[in-house]
Amino acid sequence: MKKTKKNIQKINLQATLMSIGTLLSRILGFLRDLFIANFFSKTETDIFFVAFRFPNFFRRILGEGTFTASITPALTENLNTQGWEETKKLHNALSTLLFSIVIVITVLGIFFIPYILKAFFENSAYSNVEAKLEKTILIGRLVFTYFFFVSFYSYFMSVAQVFGKFFIPAVAPAFFNLSLILFAWTPQSWWAFPSMSLAWAVILGGFLQILPTLYEMKKLNLLPQFSFHKKKELKQILKRFLPGMLGLSGLSCISLINVYFTGSLEEGANSYIYYGDRLMEFPRALIALSIGSALIPEFTKQYTQKNIQSLKETLSYYLRFILFLTLPFSLLFFLQSETIIQFIFGRGQFDRDSVIITAHLLKIYALVLIFSSLSRILSSCLFALNKNWLMTLGALFFVGFHFLCAFFLTPLYGLNGLIFATALSSLFFFLILIFCLFFLVGSLNLKSILSLLFNIAPGLLALALSLLLIPNLFSSLHFFLTKNFFNSSLDVSYIPLTFSDFLKPLNLNYISSYPFISFIFFSFSCLIAAFLYLRLNLFCKEPISYDVLKLLTKMKSLKIKKPVKKI
Repeated sequence: MKKTKKNIQKINLQATLMSIGTLLSRILGFLRDLFIANFFSKTETDIFFVAFRFPNFFRRILGEGTFTASITPALTENLNTQGWEETKKLHNALSTLLFSIVIVITVLGIFFIPYILKAFFENSAYSNVEAKLEKTILIGRLVFTYFFFVSFYSYFMSVAQVFGKFFIPAVAPAFFNLSLILFAWTPQSWWAFPSMSLAWAVILGGFLQILPTLYEMKKLNLLPQFSFHKKKELKQILKRFLPGMLGLSGLSCISLINVYFTGSLEEGANSYIYYGDRLMEFPRALIALSIGSALIPEFTKQYTQKNIQSLKETLSYYLRFILFLTLPFSLLFFLQSETIIQFIFGRGQFDRDSVIITAHLLKIYALVLIFSSLSRILSSCLFALNKNWLMTLGALFFVGFHFLCAFFLTPLYGLNGLIFATALSSLFFFLILIFCLFFLVGSLNLKSILSLLFNIAPGLLALALSLLLIPNLFSSLHFFLTKNFFNSSLDVSYIPLTFSDFLKPLNLNYISSYPFISFIFFSFSCLIAAFLYLRLNLFCKEPISYDVLKLLTKMKSLKIKKPVKKI
């Protein structure tokens, strides 16, 4: 038990470092999306997001998916059993293999993307917009080169994590976001059409993103060299990789299925999905992806040592930990979706109708957040157990289920129906993974999850009431202040022309208008809600709340009397 608690503390620290780095890059990501939504029309953003979806599809399979999930356990096991020198040889062989695969996929992608896009959108509402499909093909060919850079970034990040380096690889995507922000500010007259600037920003950003991880590799003396040694180990990794690739390609097919069904929907459908998904990914990346990445080496170590009981304890604990942190975000998205969308995107070319449509999607994504976050932890365990064939089988059922749901719900309910199909599919995949792990390692102590839900129910109720009532109270106060003190808008005419133009997209007039003031009140109500949620859980003596408090304070000297309870 003591050893398990030490492992949990180590994983929490690693996940926290990764979350901090991810938070920095995600904040810049929100600024990036804000400028894209503000500067570009729905047609231009649809062109870019659809074109960028295809290299992202392969990135999730190879760059940030099965390949990295397969090599992390292999490198960890090699380091523990054969030492650093042998691990370096395996790293060089893996780098050579990855380079060969990525070059082939990049060349094939650039060549075949026109045929793929025509198969998706020819004779659909998407292609009926003048030159939209032709522009998407051109952008698609340009941004496919990003796949080369992001694949090596993800691989180097995985290698760094094996050696306990989490922060710098996690913050590296900030350079990608900075590139897109800077190019979004360039005059649109510089380009053949507006979204072309975003395509070149992706290429530069992909190159800049890989530089911090190369620096980390140099510090570790692991700059890759071409080598095909360790053929036996490579064959073992490929045995892991190929079934897992089929599994994860099935999961990534969900995004392509959604793109296919948006072809018959209204203009801007792909953009609305992107913005809703980005907001959902913010807590998911900070919590589930960070913890899931930190857990793979630990799960692998416990499995190779045949310590199945510790593995089950760790898995059960982190399922509860994920629920404790994601449920508040889901309530926030469901209850205050319109306020969030209005403040982040509601300016420039992102009009009021766009805000309302995206807000409705965000309510549904609140459900996707819960089940996809839990599935990320379960998937990490399956990869560590080297049971990728189960992932493949589960993913096939998952894709088939999603296609059927999307096929029946999209014609009936439009865009909302398509995203609700995603929510149903996420629940279905979560249940599949639970069944698979029950079959492999036995009971996962799901009663502890029910106990957690019972313990945190008062905190969730207080959080929901805070999010509903406090903003309304502040709105009444705002009405009084607006009526008496804020009748005139802020005058920025005295600011020099260039500086005024620079600030114009941020809409400084919001300082004296409802959206900006209401968001300040809303942010304050979120802080109150978070405080009540944590405080009530401490009062109810929920053990995970004490772990969260220690992570927040980072003060081990605080003598918090944690109730004794088995993990």
